[in-house]
Amino acid sequence: MFGKRKPSKQELHATSLERRAAARLVDAADSGDVHATTLLLEIGVSPNGHDPGDASALIRASDVGHLEITKLLVAAGAEVNYEDDIGNTALNCAANGGFSAIMSLLFEAGATVCRPNRFGATPLKYASEHPVCIALLRNAGA
Repeated sequence: MFGKRKPSKQELHATSLERRAAARLVDAADSGDVHATTLLLEIGVSPNGHDPGDASALIRASDVGHLEITKLLVAAGAEVNYEDDIGNTALNCAANGGFSAIMSLLFEAGATVCRPNRFGATPLKYASEHPVCIALLRNAGA
Protein backbone atom coordinates (compact mmCIF):
# COMPACT_ATOMS: atom_id res chain seq x y z
CA MET A 1 0.00 0.00 0.00
CA PHE A 2 2.88 2.32 -0.61
CA GLY A 3 1.89 5.68 -1.98
CA LYS A 4 -1.74 5.45 -0.89
CA ARG A 5 -2.98 7.67 1.87
CA LYS A 6 -5.37 6.17 4.37
CA PRO A 7 -8.62 8.20 4.52
CA SER A 8 -9.24 10.14 7.70
CA LYS A 9 -12.19 9.38 9.97
CA GLN A 10 -13.73 12.66 8.81
CA GLU A 11 -13.46 11.62 5.15
CA LEU A 12 -14.91 8.19 5.89
CA HIS A 13 -17.78 9.78 7.81
CA ALA A 14 -18.49 12.19 4.92
CA THR A 15 -18.53 9.28 2.47
CA SER A 16 -20.88 7.36 4.73
CA LEU A 17 -23.21 10.37 4.98
CA GLU A 18 -23.19 10.77 1.20
CA ARG A 19 -24.11 7.10 0.74
CA ARG A 20 -26.96 7.35 3.25
CA ALA A 21 -28.25 10.55 1.64
CA ALA A 22 -28.11 8.90 -1.79
CA ALA A 23 -30.01 5.89 -0.46
CA ARG A 24 -32.68 8.20 0.97
CA LEU A 25 -33.04 9.93 -2.39
CA VAL A 26 -33.41 6.58 -4.15
CA ASP A 27 -36.03 5.52 -1.60
CA ALA A 28 -37.94 8.80 -2.00
CA ALA A 29 -37.89 8.45 -5.78
CA ASP A 30 -39.00 4.83 -5.61
CA SER A 31 -41.89 5.57 -3.26
CA GLY A 32 -43.10 8.61 -5.19
CA ASP A 33 -42.37 11.09 -2.42
CA VAL A 34 -42.10 14.36 -4.37
CA HIS A 35 -41.67 16.44 -1.21
CA ALA A 36 -38.75 14.38 0.14
CA THR A 37 -37.12 14.20 -3.30
CA THR A 38 -37.36 17.97 -3.66
CA LEU A 39 -35.94 18.60 -0.19
CA LEU A 40 -33.04 16.19 -0.65
CA LEU A 41 -32.12 17.80 -3.97
CA GLU A 42 -32.43 21.30 -2.46
CA ILE A 43 -29.99 20.48 0.35
CA GLY A 44 -27.44 19.26 -2.19
CA VAL A 45 -27.84 15.50 -2.38
CA SER A 46 -26.46 14.40 -5.72
CA PRO A 47 -29.12 13.32 -8.21
CA ASN A 48 -26.62 10.68 -9.37
CA GLY A 49 -26.28 8.77 -6.13
CA HIS A 50 -27.32 5.13 -6.10
CA ASP A 51 -28.41 2.35 -3.79
CA PRO A 52 -26.37 -0.78 -2.94
CA GLY A 53 -27.80 -2.51 -6.06
CA ASP A 54 -26.41 0.37 -8.11
CA ALA A 55 -29.86 1.68 -9.09
CA SER A 56 -30.00 5.46 -9.27
CA ALA A 57 -32.97 7.53 -8.14
CA LEU A 58 -33.77 8.16 -11.81
CA ILE A 59 -33.78 4.45 -12.59
CA ARG A 60 -36.10 3.75 -9.65
CA ALA A 61 -38.49 6.61 -10.49
CA SER A 62 -38.60 5.51 -14.14
CA ASP A 63 -39.14 1.90 -13.17
CA VAL A 64 -42.29 2.63 -11.19
CA GLY A 65 -43.66 5.46 -13.34
CA HIS A 66 -43.14 8.54 -11.18
CA LEU A 67 -43.15 11.23 -13.88
CA GLU A 68 -42.96 14.25 -11.55
CA ILE A 69 -39.94 12.83 -9.73
CA THR A 70 -38.31 11.92 -13.03
CA LYS A 71 -38.73 15.56 -14.10
CA LEU A 72 -37.16 16.79 -10.84
CA LEU A 73 -34.18 14.46 -11.17
CA VAL A 74 -33.53 15.30 -14.83
CA ALA A 75 -33.77 19.03 -14.05
CA ALA A 76 -31.27 18.51 -11.20
CA GLY A 77 -28.77 16.94 -13.62
CA ALA A 78 -29.32 13.21 -13.16
CA GLU A 79 -27.32 11.16 -15.63
CA VAL A 80 -29.95 9.74 -17.99
CA ASN A 81 -27.68 7.00 -19.34
CA TYR A 82 -26.48 5.77 -15.94
CA GLU A 83 -26.47 1.95 -15.77
CA ASP A 84 -27.34 -0.19 -12.76
CA ASP A 85 -25.41 -3.34 -11.87
CA ILE A 86 -26.87 -5.30 -14.82
CA GLY A 87 -26.65 -2.47 -17.32
CA ASN A 88 -30.24 -1.24 -17.26
CA THR A 89 -30.87 2.46 -17.71
CA ALA A 90 -33.88 4.57 -16.81
CA LEU A 91 -35.07 4.17 -20.41
CA ASN A 92 -35.01 0.37 -20.16
CA CYS A 93 -37.08 0.58 -16.99
CA ALA A 94 -39.59 3.08 -18.38
CA ALA A 95 -40.00 0.97 -21.55
CA ASN A 96 -40.57 -2.16 -19.49
CA GLY A 97 -43.33 -0.46 -17.49
CA GLY A 98 -44.93 1.16 -20.53
CA PHE A 99 -44.32 4.68 -19.21
CA SER A 100 -44.30 6.59 -22.50
CA ALA A 101 -44.31 10.09 -20.93
CA ILE A 102 -41.17 9.22 -18.96
CA MET A 103 -39.58 7.81 -22.10
CA SER A 104 -40.29 11.05 -23.98
CA LEU A 105 -38.74 13.06 -21.16
CA LEU A 106 -35.65 10.83 -21.16
CA PHE A 107 -35.30 11.20 -24.96
CA GLU A 108 -35.43 14.98 -24.59
CA ALA A 109 -32.70 14.74 -21.95
CA GLY A 110 -30.43 12.71 -24.25
CA ALA A 111 -31.12 9.09 -23.35
CA THR A 112 -29.42 6.58 -25.65
CA VAL A 113 -32.11 4.72 -27.58
CA CYS A 114 -30.47 1.38 -28.38
CA ARG A 115 -28.17 0.66 -25.45
CA PRO A 116 -28.35 -3.04 -24.47
CA ASN A 117 -27.95 -4.23 -20.89
CA ARG A 118 -25.50 -6.99 -19.92
CA PHE A 119 -27.95 -9.62 -21.19
CA GLY A 120 -28.35 -7.94 -24.57
CA ALA A 121 -31.84 -6.58 -23.89
CA THR A 122 -32.54 -3.13 -25.32
CA PRO A 123 -35.36 -0.71 -24.49
CA LEU A 124 -37.17 -2.02 -27.60
CA LYS A 125 -37.20 -5.55 -26.17
CA TYR A 126 -38.48 -4.26 -22.84
CA ALA A 127 -41.25 -2.31 -24.59
CA SER A 128 -42.50 -5.38 -26.48
CA GLU A 129 -45.88 -5.37 -24.71
CA HIS A 130 -46.44 -1.62 -25.02
CA PRO A 131 -47.27 -0.45 -28.58
CA VAL A 132 -47.05 3.27 -27.76
CA CYS A 133 -43.57 2.78 -26.31
CA ILE A 134 -42.51 0.73 -29.34
CA ALA A 135 -43.64 3.57 -31.60
CA LEU A 136 -41.71 6.12 -29.52
CA LEU A 137 -38.57 4.02 -29.71
CA ARG A 138 -38.93 3.46 -33.46
CA ASN A 139 -39.41 7.21 -34.00
CA ALA A 140 -36.28 7.84 -31.93
CA GLY A 141 -34.22 5.50 -34.10
CA ALA A 142 -34.46 2.07 -32.46
